[in-house]
Amino acid sequence: MIEDKENLERIKEYQTVIRKILSAFEGVSFSLIVESSTGYKVWSVDKKRDADLIDDISTIARIITNRYYNTPITRDTYKSVIGKKPEAFRPNEVGRILEYEIYNAYEIYNTSKNFKVISKVQPLKQVGYPDIKIIEKTGKICFLDIKATTRPDKGSPRDFYYSTKEKTLEKINSDGFHLLLGFIIKESNPEKFITIGWKLVDLSKIKVGLKAEFNADNLEIYKPEAIIKEEWVEEL
Repeated sequence: MIEDKENLERIKEYQTVIRKILSAFEGVSFSLIVESSTGYKVWSVDKKRDADLIDDISTIARIITNRYYNTPITRDTYKSVIGKKPEAFRPNEVGRILEYEIYNAYEIYNTSKNFKVISKVQPLKQVGYPDIKIIEKTGKICFLDIKATTRPDKGSPRDFYYSTKEKTLEKINSDGFHLLLGFIIKESNPEKFITIGWKLVDLSKIKVGLKAEFNADNLEIYKPEAIIKEEWVEEL
């Protein structure tokens, strides 16, 4: 009885500690999380001081929005840009296309040297935040994430996320701005999306929360010792 009571008290103590840890990471500045995990500073955008950078990114966003407002994004677009057919075709897949088009729009428009401060747009191939690294002529760095959404006025926890995995941390290798370019899209016809607007966001101004989860893959879920019973009509 004494041992059972001690175990119960220990479990309650664990629960209290875990709740406190998780609640401590609700509404935390994104800048604080990035700086703590990478060791690099996150700069805030000043609309006057950084007007030229804002104008350059706006030019790129405008080129892409106008293009895909007049020509819908489809599965064929995805295959043409990404190089393979998508398994599904939703806003996430549209976002991947728009991410690739940032570099293309810069390269096309830059032939006439119309950018004020941007000297290079570098796609970051690893999955996860951020998607693109922008280098200014002065050497300043801007990390840019690309999103696409049909519902900017509604939210879910996975609309934006940041991981501290090694591949993600390798991409953030200097102090810099951290921005998000969110394209607003509309499904004009089934699996045909058009861009109807965009929003440029200073991520130093947002707060994030930790969503802790325990997960398992199919190899773990369907391991022999865990299966109680199975039945097949046809084997794979």
